[in-house]
Amino acid sequence: MDPKLMIEISDLVMKSAKSLDVRLADLLKLEALKKEFTEGQVEPIAVHNFNGFSGYNFWAGGNLIAQLQMSSLTSGYYTFWKKVFLEETVQETYDYYNQDGEFVYSSQSLDGQSLFYNSINMDPTSPYINHLYNVLQVQYEQAENGMGETKRIALLEGILNDFLKRDDIFIGAKLRRKDPALINIINEIHRVEKDPVLSWDERQKVFSGLKQVRRKILRTKSRAHKFNGLLYQAPVTLYDAKVKLDVIKKRPADNLFGIFKKHTWGRLVWFGNTVKDNLGFSVAMAIYGPFTFYFISQPMNPHAMWAVGKVRSAYIDVIDGLTMEEDEEMLVAQAMDKVSVKQAGIKKIPDAGVHEDWDSRMSSFKAMQIAYEESMVFAARMGRIEQMENQFMFPLTAESAWEEMERYLKAVKSALEYNKNLDGRFRAFLESEIERTHAHQVYIWRKTAQFFNDHPYIMVDQDDEQPGKDYYVGRGFVFMEKMTNKLEKMDLAKTPVLHEQIEKLADKFKSLKKEGDSIMETLARNTKLFRQQDIYDTDELRSNLQRHWEVLFLQQNKKQEASSFALQAYTWSVKNAIWIMQALYSAKRDELGTLTYKYNLDNQNTDKIGSDKSNDQLYESLMNMLVLEYVSISKEIANNLPNDTEGVQRKAVIENVKEYLNERDRLFNSKLKMANGEKNTTTI
Repeated sequence: MDPKLMIEISDLVMKSAKSLDVRLADLLKLEALKKEFTEGQVEPIAVHNFNGFSGYNFWAGGNLIAQLQMSSLTSGYYTFWKKVFLEETVQETYDYYNQDGEFVYSSQSLDGQSLFYNSINMDPTSPYINHLYNVLQVQYEQAENGMGETKRIALLEGILNDFLKRDDIFIGAKLRRKDPALINIINEIHRVEKDPVLSWDERQKVFSGLKQVRRKILRTKSRAHKFNGLLYQAPVTLYDAKVKLDVIKKRPADNLFGIFKKHTWGRLVWFGNTVKDNLGFSVAMAIYGPFTFYFISQPMNPHAMWAVGKVRSAYIDVIDGLTMEEDEEMLVAQAMDKVSVKQAGIKKIPDAGVHEDWDSRMSSFKAMQIAYEESMVFAARMGRIEQMENQFMFPLTAESAWEEMERYLKAVKSALEYNKNLDGRFRAFLESEIERTHAHQVYIWRKTAQFFNDHPYIMVDQDDEQPGKDYYVGRGFVFMEKMTNKLEKMDLAKTPVLHEQIEKLADKFKSLKKEGDSIMETLARNTKLFRQQDIYDTDELRSNLQRHWEVLFLQQNKKQEASSFALQAYTWSVKNAIWIMQALYSAKRDELGTLTYKYNLDNQNTDKIGSDKSNDQLYESLMNMLVLEYVSISKEIANNLPNDTEGVQRKAVIENVKEYLNERDRLFNSKLKMANGEKNTTTI
């Protein structure tokens, strides 16, 4: 290979630029030089979405001599992977560009995870431009759910529109409906039509898939470049008629027969196959349905199970009575009582100190289950759990942790403001604590937003189906708005996570709030529970909420059943992490006064002031649970939720906590030199 050409390729690959758009522009200008490389026996092979990277591999004489590929990272950064094989040495580095597209640093390793996207041939002229369009397509889809990264969208749109206007750079979108990406779709349709192996039905399925891909290309480029729909998409759609006619001409007999079959006896065949495929299920339901309804299915008919449970409970108590050799008369009385019209299995709470073995306790729980099933249908029971676990407890857990952090921040800022003679080490610690706490608040904000998007029916009630909504059902939206407003003012919120629907819901529920002169009066004005004559009246509460619970159950089951447990595991893991953070900040606030006194240089003889051992033990347990909760499920989250950044975010939370614990221990274990008035201002 020509050494001069090798040097040129090395310079091309290892080059850096001050910004992402400048680097891409240089590479696009060099697309025209591929012929020169080819003449020099160097073949640039395009790579599309290999582990999230797209670009070129340069080959010469059957050997890989260089690689230049780019990737968009889940952190919001972008990287160029540059690798050159020079005889016996290898040069490899990663250039990183931030969310604004500015070069920030180079590294020998990949710092982060590549963004997942589908490999759609958006622009066959350049793998780099194709990569940008594919990332945009994913972001546009996520934006529909309020989770699109608007900063990334704005940057990529700006770069692509700049290239669209420049004369020295070519991208396929400049040709509009003659875009190579669209022409490829037409060419592929013609190729498939010529394939003698594929049947007419198989070819139609392929054509349908290709048109779906084309639809994504058109939607992405229309939005990115603000193309007029009539001038861009409409001509492409109208051209389908000519393409279809050309396709029919290639195999006229086969195509006409296929069309005729589809719209005549094909309909009858489809109907017959549908009936046949479902016949076994239909027969089974016809035979076993009544039996199941009356004798087995407790959600539908709890009375059968209640009767079984009643007899069982009576039998167990009779046997227990015989074992204890009770008085015969008393035994008869008890047995008669057990088969009376009273509900079976409802037992009095044992007196204090009376031991109940585990088997008896579990038997009582079976009786409770029977009574519970008799009182409420299955949908209401499951909907109640949905209300407690998700609709109420997740936002409440998040709000409690947030407010604990707010109280802690207030205490830290007060310590800095009112103690003018603090040791430099402690002052630096407090300033770091403010940053760490803000980072944890951003985590809570992100996960609450994710929670709303993961539960569009339970939380957002986007179809307005829930009949029992009050202010406290929607308080989570008000809390979300509160968090967003604070973080946006501090420039900690990169993008407004609240989509328009949640903002409207926040306004709606705020308008429902009716203030009272006291907490109890305010509760009575805003929820039916506290307007009951007796707030402990279960029957009245259930009459008010049963339909609401049933709707929650139906809404919850709108998602695919296979995703149910995974979503629950993910949500519970996040909720547990947030709860641990609340407990952590409660302990931190408790011992802040001790540390402030210890490191106030106006105080004497504070060397012996140490940590509270109960707090030490609590920190141990909290840290253990925080890490255990994450590591026990991190593998599945990382491998199966490619567009989710929970893994990165949770690790950041854990590292922040670990950093706090290390600094806190150093502060408590440090020896102060204050006997002679010397001030130690060493920072940690």
